[in-house]
Amino acid sequence: MSSDKLFNLRKILKEQNLDAYLIPYTDLHQNEYLPDSAKRLTWLTGFEGSAGLAIVTENKAAIFVDGRYTLQVRQQVDTTLFEIKNLTKADRIKWLNDNLHSGSRIGFDPWLYTKNDYDSLMADFVTKKFTLVSVSENLIDILWSDRPVDPVSPLTLYPECYAGKSLQEKVHTLIKKLQQHSLDYCLINQLDSLCWLLNIRGSDIAFSPLALCLGLIDASGTINIFIDLSKVTPDIERALSPQVCFHPYTSFESFLTKLARDKKTCLIDPDTAPQRCSDIFKRHEGRPFYAPDPCQWLKACKTEVEIQGAEEAHLKDGIALTQFLFWLDQSFSRQEITELSAAEKLLSFRKKQKNFKGPSFETISGSGPNGAIVHYRVTPKTNRILSKGDLYLVDSGGQYLEGTTDVTRTIALGQTPSEKQKQAFTRVLKGHIALAMASFPEGTCGYQLDALARQYLWHAGMDYAHGTGHGVGTYLNVHEGPQNISMAPKRVPLVTGMILSNEPGYYQAGEFGIRIENLVVVDKKYKSNKKEASFLQFRTLTLAPIDLTLIESSLLTEPEKEWLHTYHQRVYENLNPYLDAKTSLWLEKKTRPL
Repeated sequence: MSSDKLFNLRKILKEQNLDAYLIPYTDLHQNEYLPDSAKRLTWLTGFEGSAGLAIVTENKAAIFVDGRYTLQVRQQVDTTLFEIKNLTKADRIKWLNDNLHSGSRIGFDPWLYTKNDYDSLMADFVTKKFTLVSVSENLIDILWSDRPVDPVSPLTLYPECYAGKSLQEKVHTLIKKLQQHSLDYCLINQLDSLCWLLNIRGSDIAFSPLALCLGLIDASGTINIFIDLSKVTPDIERALSPQVCFHPYTSFESFLTKLARDKKTCLIDPDTAPQRCSDIFKRHEGRPFYAPDPCQWLKACKTEVEIQGAEEAHLKDGIALTQFLFWLDQSFSRQEITELSAAEKLLSFRKKQKNFKGPSFETISGSGPNGAIVHYRVTPKTNRILSKGDLYLVDSGGQYLEGTTDVTRTIALGQTPSEKQKQAFTRVLKGHIALAMASFPEGTCGYQLDALARQYLWHAGMDYAHGTGHGVGTYLNVHEGPQNISMAPKRVPLVTGMILSNEPGYYQAGEFGIRIENLVVVDKKYKSNKKEASFLQFRTLTLAPIDLTLIESSLLTEPEKEWLHTYHQRVYENLNPYLDAKTSLWLEKKTRPL
């Protein structure tokens, strides 16, 4: 029980002379989806969201979550033990000020906080006269007697026919970047960076084909990978040698310590690498060079082969999703369908597609009030029967060898939607179309486009508490950086080849949720003249019908109607050859002009 866990954690705090302890939802790789062995926040609190922080003091505890999880956290966490707070710096500092005295010692695990996280905490805590204390062993791990072991699955090669570039090409580009800055090494702890660089995949992380490992790339061209050696088959070793040298996962710290002692210059990403790595260089007076992980940018700019693969993956995914939507439409009035059974049925259609490897994230299958929980995860306890008059929000995706998909559709179940539902849906659709139709000069960042998707909601005093778009990998993470579209002023320009989501939404707590999500790729548009910069645009990849019954057509302009009609024509023309006669007739009706 959480009360027993808190009691025992507080005993350790007292033993180690700590006044508080930080428990973030993360691991040393900053993964979104964690192996069970790293779900410390879940073990302590019961919260299963993908972002959160608990702070425990001698007699108080709080859990901090963002706007996606404000409803979910209250369903999963005992509020008699944990206060529920917003995951903002101001709220965290206020809570600590209210519950700690000046000079309090706050413990943290340096493997779970990045350098930038640490610097931010230090800046906040110094002004409040708190002391940040690095612990040598995670306090949750001390208590977690039945903690799962780290997953062990064999590596697989990712064929160049899907990757678009060889290992040698990628490493050559990376080495040139290191040599430009006279660097000896580059530390990489992001799993998708390493899998992308080496053209390998694994299955250590749910929904993402990743392998737990760490990398130190030598500017001479040697790639040192620290990994459980049981994952490295003879075939993998032969395929990657002599460029890749495999070392035991546990030897990483000693290897890094030697680099620091030898005064080797090492690139460390302050946004992703553990603070523990910076501590090692500081202790031994090493020479860290703080800069973004170069693989993240290189990986985000897809090759022509990867873009073609994404198109193929979205064709397959569109077939499966359309078959599911047809099944839902035909079966809804004839049989009982629940959120769980609907998600399972959608998965069964995806499984029929060639090269389908699994979902790209846990399907969000939410009807009625559950649809208003932004990152809702259906369980047997929360499972609802899909009922007449409800809106059904299904956000799902697939991992295919060719690429990764992510799509959301909102469906009106069984009767004419209410005026309130139609008004909200249409405003979301208008924002989706505005972003899909956007033209913007080279150098434009995602945050500069975010308001395009929110403007029609804002006109009605409405909004949504999540970003508008995230990057998407190639048979890798469904959420990847550095690009995104959100209100946060992240200065990362959008460039050709980047794949992002376009997903505005609206959520009426206790009633319904609406989200319309397609994936798009950044394309060049035109060059107006020699004096002006080239312009970019989005090309939509996702192929699936948008529910026409939820649209209040009087709110759409003619250009918006034209966009929707053109999009639906493309959906029908691309999917129709792969559908049976009944599904084809249904899709023709669902993609008709307004």
